[in-house]
Amino acid sequence: MKFKLYTLADITPTGARRGAGVPYYQEQNYMTAVQTIGIRTNPIDVSVTHEDRTVGNLPFGKKYKGKQRVWCLEFGVDSNGAHGIDMLTADFDLVPFNNELDETAKFENALFVTNNDELCNIFFEDQDK
Repeated sequence: MKFKLYTLADITPTGARRGAGVPYYQEQNYMTAVQTIGIRTNPIDVSVTHEDRTVGNLPFGKKYKGKQRVWCLEFGVDSNGAHGIDMLTADFDLVPFNNELDETAKFENALFVTNNDELCNIFFEDQDK
């Protein structure tokens, strides 16, 4: 099974292990995303890209308008039924992240929000459907 995670939070994998600064906090956000996915099963074939996109036609919250930087984390899982959109949505809701990195969006709280029409900053797609 393959999925895509889209978020307005900077989840750039940098490999930074120690210290402070943007690369370290980007790596921490990336690891938070991977570990949250891994609550149910280990993700495989993980890749991350980002691009500036108009978000009006995407299911982000109404607060986010115009062109925003959007990160896409693609991953697979080995076990059918180990993940689904509903499970990912529940698992990620209110998980904290580091903000004020390379995002263009401004967040009220540094939390992934999945269940709020106004503040949703992350959503998922099932690539097998």
